[in-house]
Amino acid sequence: MLLPPSVVAYSFICTVCFVLFLFFWLTVTRHVLPLMPHIILIGVILAAYPYPSNTAEDPISAAQSISAPQRMSEGSVSWKADIRGIQNSMGAT
Repeated sequence: MLLPPSVVAYSFICTVCFVLFLFFWLTVTRHVLPLMPHIILIGVILAAYPYPSNTAEDPISAAQSISAPQRMSEGSVSWKADIRGIQNSMGAT
């Protein structure tokens, strides 16, 4: 029993679409799946970023407007404490 040409054409189109979808799905998931943790992390970071309601409260511009700390003179107590802290964090004694 022969099928009408419209049914044959429809089944052929469905088969081609399914094969293309399967090929596309396998190609995309192979490249996107390893990147999924990074995509999720970037999404969480962007969602949690404190966007200011106006530009005057922008934390980046506020951080740039703070003046630099006073320079410590070499050999002062605070300078030696900073050097010792750096040495401790690097594992030196």
